[in-house]
Amino acid sequence: MVNNQQLGSLLVARKLISQQQLEKALRVQKQNHEERLLGQILVELGLVNYSDLLRVANEELHIPRAEAALKIRARLKAQVKALSEPIEDTEPESTMDSEYAQPGKDFPEVDLVEIESLPGTRGDELQLIIMIQDMLVEDELHDSRIFIDDGLQSFPESKRLQWLQLWHRIKTHSWVHFINEYEELDAQDKQNQAFQILNAYQFLATGQFAKALPTLEALTGTGRKGKSYRLYLLGYCLMKLEQMSKANEVFYQYIQENKGSENRWMVTARGYLNSNR
Repeated sequence: MVNNQQLGSLLVARKLISQQQLEKALRVQKQNHEERLLGQILVELGLVNYSDLLRVANEELHIPRAEAALKIRARLKAQVKALSEPIEDTEPESTMDSEYAQPGKDFPEVDLVEIESLPGTRGDELQLIIMIQDMLVEDELHDSRIFIDDGLQSFPESKRLQWLQLWHRIKTHSWVHFINEYEELDAQDKQNQAFQILNAYQFLATGQFAKALPTLEALTGTGRKGKSYRLYLLGYCLMKLEQMSKANEVFYQYIQENKGSENRWMVTARGYLNSNR
């Protein structure tokens, strides 16, 4: 276990904080008789950047970033802002051009309930997955990338971490990585609806609507989890393929199944139907 003096000395040596700032944080910790980690207090006081803290833990103290984050991040969520650093090892910026559709903007993002069809987890792996899901929902793409990579080193067989990695690839338009990693899945995984829906998203986002259509039609069957939002994806795909009659039917069904709820996708579906009467 790393003690306060060791961590504090490293942060001062790296000129990330001053000796006076370290002493201030230690006083806060002592005065409040709190068991919070020193790093947590430093971030809450705005004295050190969350990313820098994890980097020191990883590089100097050899604590995996994911492990350090599990101890620090849970109680820092309200204080920590999204990082401004660029995502490492992504594809060139040209892959982020507006020619690609964007989940959450052009059609709904994937419902994270999809992950429940994959083998369950427990302990540290479960905590890590929950944290990464939260980051992806909040578009904290830099942090989530770090924790996905570290998590897969610790749990290389985790299907849920593999799924989250693929969803991250879609959100960052990293198509080459997505295709390579999807192809590395075994045949059984490719038959799982959770991975199939991600492949359909990849086709939708890259404009390959004819390839997305068969999967979306199969995944909107009766009794499927997430059927409602999948219906919208199917309607969007049919609209892009200019199959207007079928698109009308699907959007009408989507509206009927979501009576009583109001969101941007309901408004868009109604607008589409009104414009095609």
